[in-house]
Amino acid sequence: MKQMFWLCLTAILFATVLRADDIRTPHSPLDTPIGTIYQAGTTWYDVQHNLTTGRMIGVDTAGYVHLAWMHSASGSTNPRHIRYNVWNPNTGLMQTSDGLDVDFATRAGFTTLAVTPEGFAIPCFHQVDPPTLPHLTAAIDFMPRAGAFISSIAPYVIESETNVNCIWPKVALDNNNTMHVVTVRSNFGDFYYSRGLPQISGGVATGITWDLLQPTGTEFAVIDSTPSVTPDIAASLNSHRVAIAYARIRPGAINSGDGRNCDLYLAVSEDGGDTWGAPQNLTQFTDADSQRVFGEISVIFDDNDNIHVAFTTAFYHEQSDGTITTSDYRARIYHWNEPFNSFGLIASDWTDGLYRPGQNKRNLAIPSLSVDALTGNLFCSYQKFSQDAWSDSGFATSDAWVSVSTDVGRNWSAGRNVTDTQPAVNPAPAGQSQNERDISMAPRLTYSGISAYLHLFWQLDLDAGTWLVGEGIATENPLYYQRIAADEIPLSPLVPNVPLHDIIQPIGDLTIVTDETALSYTLRWSSRPNANQYAIYKATNLTQLFSPLNVFATVGDTTFTCTNCLIISPEQEYFGVIASHVTETTTARALPAKAISIQ
Repeated sequence: MKQMFWLCLTAILFATVLRADDIRTPHSPLDTPIGTIYQAGTTWYDVQHNLTTGRMIGVDTAGYVHLAWMHSASGSTNPRHIRYNVWNPNTGLMQTSDGLDVDFATRAGFTTLAVTPEGFAIPCFHQVDPPTLPHLTAAIDFMPRAGAFISSIAPYVIESETNVNCIWPKVALDNNNTMHVVTVRSNFGDFYYSRGLPQISGGVATGITWDLLQPTGTEFAVIDSTPSVTPDIAASLNSHRVAIAYARIRPGAINSGDGRNCDLYLAVSEDGGDTWGAPQNLTQFTDADSQRVFGEISVIFDDNDNIHVAFTTAFYHEQSDGTITTSDYRARIYHWNEPFNSFGLIASDWTDGLYRPGQNKRNLAIPSLSVDALTGNLFCSYQKFSQDAWSDSGFATSDAWVSVSTDVGRNWSAGRNVTDTQPAVNPAPAGQSQNERDISMAPRLTYSGISAYLHLFWQLDLDAGTWLVGEGIATENPLYYQRIAADEIPLSPLVPNVPLHDIIQPIGDLTIVTDETALSYTLRWSSRPNANQYAIYKATNLTQLFSPLNVFATVGDTTFTCTNCLIISPEQEYFGVIASHVTETTTARALPAKAISIQ
């Protein structure tokens, strides 16, 4: 009754909120944004999601753009609520100046959003209402675009007579308006699938019921495990297929405790979430590979019912002795497509720098996929950090970029910076950074006449870094909806493809050059595409050359020079090169004052 009272009161007040003097007009503080931006609201909470972001924006069939975010009214972690706003395509204005609260809980956060074709917004988040723990909650608008929400907390998972709180939800709607939700338990490990049924009749919503899943007869089904907040979910608009993409620790991984030695996995249900096929390991990284799935993932169905996944990778190289080499910077974004079971590179920045991207970020971050149903083109937005601008605290700032693929994701355009911001001074003091983050894109392009439009939603962080973990300070940040014509994203040039796996070329010609005294020599062999290490072996017995006891040196490139290295007997010493954990080998015998090539 209490919630219905506030719901009705909100609906009554909503008409008064729409006065012209209360509506925030389009505002553009950016240097050269592509398209048009509209301020939707503000928040002091400068991290909307951990790793995978999901959708915070959706568009209904009438063209209204719905937005939801985590709002904080001050530089503290509490109180914290979910806010909602909607952009009106007829007026080009937001309906309220700073959005309306969705929840009535003590504390709520980490929302994603789904929107029915008729315009019912469904934010999905977790909330705290003492004495209960944070747990999955969904809300539905009382009427389309009304901004008056009815919340429904999901039943708890019970383990050993203890409630398990399932949080950080991602949500997707199918063609029957059924909600498909994935959550992660608060201490990580298992993640869960659940299904919500919006109750809509006569153009009015009365709530959401949580479906009992078969054959378990419970509201939650364990799908698999993940080391962090990595799962994303998509539902087909043409069939009963549901897909969850996520990161999982590699089988038998070395040093898996850091949560970074991961593969990309995909779980698919063909019957609307009732049953699930065995999880598929899509990447199947080996120890020799120099990158791993970083945990930022976006999954979507195209209109041919094919699954597409975009995901971030980060530099990660492990040696047989357990030594791990990583980088706080180097990153790539790849796309996997179901029709060809192949990978295409969306973006790459394999460089290190002085100014860190910050907590849970690398040079490239948070891909978000969108589909043009008319052309079949795929678009991917992402966050790209630059070393050209940074904060007083030493954190790099970033822009929103968008790339496009015209061939089912096998090749991608080089991408366009669609915000292109620069602070007035560098380094930027708190309050003057221009750092686009938490970038989310609506899953479908929409058309106005013959023109297609992309819909982005992001936060402009005014002090780069994440203040919640001690990176900079809290600032009141605006959130923007950005409307971009699809033809503003160039189809070319294409990004040169970098193989997902370190392709170990046959080492081929191994050349040994010695000086006249045979005291110094240089070994050269064929090049390789990525950052594997090579081991140099040295032995007097060819059959024992590649014994682990005979490793002479390890090198990171294709040339090795040893000076003042006495060769005991040039006619009897052998050298070999082997890539880390790979069996392609080439041997050669060292002779003085000559260059020898062995095929």
